[in-house]
Amino acid sequence: MNAWIASVKDFLLKPHVFFLVVLAGVSIVAYVITNKQRDDMLEMLNRQRQIQDETTKRIVDVYEEERRRHEENLKRLEAALADVQKKYDEQVKLLEQRKEKQVDKLVKQYDDDPVEMTKQVGALIGLAVVLPEAK
Repeated sequence: MNAWIASVKDFLLKPHVFFLVVLAGVSIVAYVITNKQRDDMLEMLNRQRQIQDETTKRIVDVYEEERRRHEENLKRLEAALADVQKKYDEQVKLLEQRKEKQVDKLVKQYDDDPVEMTKQVGALIGLAVVLPEAK
């Protein structure tokens, strides 16, 4: 057994074999170190991808929420505009009725004086009345 150990020792101490053994050792150490860095790099890339996916999901969620709120605001705006239009139409109708009543009242009041009635109706309606000059 001692002879076998001595022969292995003599073989390993030869310069070209010693260089190969050292080179193999350095290669193994470099592989272990770079493999650990590779695993760390892969872990870091996976974490970065996960963060990016979460960020994208948040952006999409915020966009969907904003779109939903926009649609709700449009519905409320349309309802408010319809309500305002309805009130406006009612007020215009009431105004027209009041004008008709006032015109009827003026017609009855100035039945025998058409010039004065024309002036009053013109003022009521908002028209400028141009009277003919007396000869």
